[in-house]
Amino acid sequence: MNFGNWIKAGSFSAQFEETAEFSYNQRMERKREKQRVWIELLLVILLLAAFIAPRAVDLDRFITIDEGLWMYHSSQFYYALGQRDFEHTFQRFHPGVTMMWAGTLGFLDEFPEFRSLGQGYFGDGLQLGEFLEAQGVSPLALVTAGRVWMIAQNAVLFLLAYWALRQFIPTATALLVFTLIALEPFYLSLSYILQMDGLMASYMLVSMLALLVYLYAWEGDEHAGKKRVFLLLSAVTAGGAILTKAPAVFLVLFTGLMLLIRQVEEKGFSLQALTQRMVLPMMIWLAAAGVVIVALWPAMWVDPLGMLGDILANSANRLTAGIPFRLFFNGETLNARDFGWSFYPRAFIWRSSPAVLVGLVVTAAAWVKRWGLFAQEKVRRMAVGLLLAALFFMVEMSLGEMKMDRYLIPVGLTLTCVSGLGWAALAQRVSEPGKRLPKFNGVRSRALILMAVLLAGWQLTQLASTFPYYYAYYNPLLGGTKGAEEMFWLGWGEGLEQVGAYLNEQPNAEQLSVMSMHAYGPLSYYFDGESVGKPWPEDLTFDLIENLDYMVVYVSDRQTGHHPLMLEVLEPLAPEFVVEINGVEYARLYKLAEVPAEGWEMLRAGLAGE
Repeated sequence: MNFGNWIKAGSFSAQFEETAEFSYNQRMERKREKQRVWIELLLVILLLAAFIAPRAVDLDRFITIDEGLWMYHSSQFYYALGQRDFEHTFQRFHPGVTMMWAGTLGFLDEFPEFRSLGQGYFGDGLQLGEFLEAQGVSPLALVTAGRVWMIAQNAVLFLLAYWALRQFIPTATALLVFTLIALEPFYLSLSYILQMDGLMASYMLVSMLALLVYLYAWEGDEHAGKKRVFLLLSAVTAGGAILTKAPAVFLVLFTGLMLLIRQVEEKGFSLQALTQRMVLPMMIWLAAAGVVIVALWPAMWVDPLGMLGDILANSANRLTAGIPFRLFFNGETLNARDFGWSFYPRAFIWRSSPAVLVGLVVTAAAWVKRWGLFAQEKVRRMAVGLLLAALFFMVEMSLGEMKMDRYLIPVGLTLTCVSGLGWAALAQRVSEPGKRLPKFNGVRSRALILMAVLLAGWQLTQLASTFPYYYAYYNPLLGGTKGAEEMFWLGWGEGLEQVGAYLNEQPNAEQLSVMSMHAYGPLSYYFDGESVGKPWPEDLTFDLIENLDYMVVYVSDRQTGHHPLMLEVLEPLAPEFVVEINGVEYARLYKLAEVPAEGWEMLRAGLAGE
């Protein structure tokens, strides 16, 4: 071989080795990428399990006040669908449509024949209960089946929100944030029951995050396709939120505000810029949300303007008319219109776990100091957008005269997300070279996963303290449920199923009768005898109580002084059975046969107005 050929052979050999090495590196990179995908998939499955597991345990253990009512509305919605009577799918001005779809699926699971038995529409839940009893169908089974579909719906939204946040931050960071969200007691308590507030909050979080992805996650026209996907996702979930509960109309204003803020940041005020970046996206967003509302609510197929008019009129009346009974707040029994502006800020602090509140303080420090993910401008803007949403929604709810702490759950969920970002930034900060926890130097994902595990453990200890009554959870730093007894109106039906179980153990239980606040559902679904609802004080007569066997004094009765004469008569007696939750006596069961003769005479005279 001459010198030239030797050079060529050597060159070819070198090229071959480089090519082989490049090919090997490609294969290894593909292998590592596959491993990363599988690892992320496994972590997401674990995250989903953390979301579902605490919600799916003992689904039939107890029900809340509202669930019997919404099972009734779901039955009428389902029957209307079966009769093609689409106008009657308008059941409430809330309007509660997405929740009634979950209830409808529950009927399809447990009692599909309901739509075709020709029974017509029932006037109230009591009539429905009598019909179901005659058919041998358990109302509790129908509520439980509806709960399964509520969990499924919330789980899908949970994953969509995770996917949206992943456009801003890496996998481990997003997993930490959503671990905190999955196990936050207040959100958990409202995101598995057949009730609207938790589901509305889930839809709203996805809508807001998707909008922020559209506005801030990417720069440049090369990402136009991805941005359109998230704009549509924001609109679709906004439509779902509005179908769930009317206050979600807030999302229309929030979307317009964020588009305007983005336009100001871009400093593009020409007609073309305003049209392309603000007017056109807003029109697309409104159109997509409108399509979802019309498509999923059959009543809109019949009389869309009439349905919208009824919702707006009734919602306005609900916001301004107050409620027909007085509630308890800050040691006083008041109408909700008199709660003042401090109600919702206080409710947020009392309802949040220590992990969320501490995380918000950490978030403030991380934002100022630009720790970890807060060094990225897009993440900073996203966090500000979420904070604005929480602030403005709280203001919106404070303007109304109908106030309850659960109405604030969209704020709680949004700020839980912000709090999780702060914890993630702290984990990134301490894992940097030269910082604390040197063993995590350069391996931020390990620090983030460790932080997620620690937060999960912290949150699980909070949940364990109140299981299965998650709604009875209040911030232990402020005194927990015992402290909240002096601050907020307590009791949403918790513990009444224990009263029912106790009464069922008594001789001739089916012949017994008991009067209670929240009798329909929380008590009647668990008691074999007669459950009698406690009427308004002005409607209570001696005839209603003289033949009863038992009376339940619920925690809210004691707080508000509901039926003061009855409370005065029963107070000297020792309750036969007491249900205690987190240190608070939620239900006291009194045997009326133990009321002395002078007590009955006091009741007779007092109720007769003598």
